Amino acid sequence: TVQRETGGFGFGRRGGGGVTTEADGTFEIKELSPGSQILFAKSDDWAASEKTTIEVVGGVDMEGAVLSLRRGGTGTGVVRDDGGNPWAGRRVSYATGSGPVAMFAGESTTDTDASGRFRFEHVAPGKWIVNASPGEREMMETMQSGDRQAAFFELMGKNLTAEVMVVDGEEVSVELGAEARDPVVVFGQVTRNGEAVTTGNVTFAREGKDLFANLKRTDVGAEGSYRVELDRPGAYVVSVERGQRRNQFLIDVVSGGEQRADLSLPEGGIAGRVRDSEGDAAVGVRVSVE
Repeated sequence: TVQRETGGFGFGRRGGGGVTTEADGTFEIKELSPGSQILFAKSDDWAASEKTTIEVVGGVDMEGAVLSLRRGGTGTGVVRDDGGNPWAGRRVSYATGSGPVAMFAGESTTDTDASGRFRFEHVAPGKWIVNASPGEREMMETMQSGDRQAAFFELMGKNLTAEVMVVDGEEVSVELGAEARDPVVVFGQVTRNGEAVTTGNVTFAREGKDLFANLKRTDVGAEGSYRVELDRPGAYVVSVERGQRRNQFLIDVVSGGEQRADLSLPEGGIAGRVRDSEGDAAVGVRVSVE
C-alpha cells in the first residue's frame, strides 16, 4: 500500500489514508489538499520505502512519483528477567522513541517465546529503539488496580529498552534485561528556604538508555519526607514537582541498602514593574515564567 503521512497527536506522525498498487505497481491518490504531502509505501514482504515529499498544487495532477521498497534488516534478541532467566510473554516492539511511544505506537509488535526470544523481519534501515514491556493482560490488570498515574509509572518502570542500528540486508541482535537487581532505598526530606515542603512528588530516573526501565515515583509526605526503593544503583536525575513547578537534581545512588538524600529547593524570586507603550503602569497584566 501507498500511504501519506499525517500529523499525529501525542505519539507523533502517523500514516493517513492509503491506496493499493495495481498489477504494474502504479498508484493514484485523489483529492489531496494543496501543500506538502509525504508519501511512503509499505508491504508485509518488504521494508517500507523512504519517505518522499510531494508538493501538491491545486487543480494539478502530479505524476511520476516513484517509491522503492527496501529489503530491510532482521532484528532478533532475547529478553531476560532480573535473575538472568529467559522471560516469556513479554511484549516487544521497535519504534523511533522509547517509553510510551515504543509501548503504544511501535512500528511492529510481537511476544517473546518460551525461550524469551523474539524476531522482526523487514525492518527499515536506520536507528531504532527496541522495547520490552509487560504483556497486554498485565498492562490491563495494572491499569485497573487503582491510581492510574501510579499504575502508569509502575508500567514504565517495567520497560526494558536498547538502541539498535539496522542495516539493509543484515541481521542485528540485542539482549534486553539481565541486569541483576540491587535494591537501594533512598529517603530524605524536601525543603525550601529551610521549611519542609509537604506537597508534590519526587521522581527518580536513572541516566542512560534504560531511562523508563528505572523510573520510580513517590509522593512527598508529612514534614517533607519521601522514601522510594530503586531497583539498582547508578546516576539518577531526581525531579521534585509541585503543580507546574519543577526542580531537578543529579544524585549518585550507591549500592548498600539505604541512602539519605535531602532535597533543598533552590528557588528565588523576581520582582519588577510592567509598563504600557505610553510608559504608564500596566494594571492587571499577568506575568509568567517560561
